[in-house]
Amino acid sequence: MARPVTPLDRKDINYSVKLSPVDMQFLDSFKEQLGYNAIADAVRDIVVAFRTTFSLPQYQAERLKRDMTERNMTFIQYLQELLARRYEELSKDTTPTRR
Repeated sequence: MARPVTPLDRKDINYSVKLSPVDMQFLDSFKEQLGYNAIADAVRDIVVAFRTTFSLPQYQAERLKRDMTERNMTFIQYLQELLARRYEELSKDTTPTRR
């Protein structure tokens, strides 16, 4: 019996990329945080998170994408700004940090 044909939209694509040892260490750590056995699973998770705007509801993702476009920013620039703003909020917090 012949193997059924997998539709193109459901077929995974093998893709290779060279990464520095530091980047591989980061992915290995990320993989462990997420409870995965393989770095490839962590990379897939990162790609899905970026592609789906971190699984936010569609109305939120669309509004944020519109804001990025209006401000002529890339997704990474937008995230950098959001993280910098969050850092500023945290730096104003005078509550002692727990260790």
